[in-house]
Amino acid sequence: MARRVPFAYESTRVLLLAAFVAVCPVAGFAHAPPTPAEAQRAAGSRAGSSTPQSASESQEPASGAPADRAALEANGGPLWHALLKALRPQVVALSVARDHLSRIEFAPTTEWETIHVFKKKDSGAPRSQPYEIRARWYEVDGERSLFVFGPAAQTPFGFLSDTQKPEAGAIALEAYNGGR
Repeated sequence: MARRVPFAYESTRVLLLAAFVAVCPVAGFAHAPPTPAEAQRAAGSRAGSSTPQSASESQEPASGAPADRAALEANGGPLWHALLKALRPQVVALSVARDHLSRIEFAPTTEWETIHVFKKKDSGAPRSQPYEIRARWYEVDGERSLFVFGPAAQTPFGFLSDTQKPEAGAIALEAYNGGR
């Protein structure tokens, strides 16, 4: 059974995208499972163990190394665009580094506009930096899609509290419904 997005209606296709799409079994896209050596290294690093490595394994770049990041960006961009063309979402929620917005290759039909500013934390205390939710319409494979952006933290929309995230989703849905 599919997990429901708390702010989406049945008739609205919503796609939440973080920095990278790890698994997407739609339209033939799939992420290959890790090799046994990769799985063993990952399990060892999670457990904090010092699993012995062969000389060839110890020379591999660490995850997140600049070379890895560049390869993911080069290969991930076309995959991301192909995924959006296949799904044709009505709303795309983006929480990535702001620089990645310039890599969107779809035709924009509007400029970015601020649709909401979170000035306070969940506790009611003022934020040191207000958190802006911005939106822009694009044409994706012949259909209009609203791209909604919130700056990234360590997790998507991580600067928002768990109670503010559904509020941000409702604001995005309201912006979509207002711009049909």
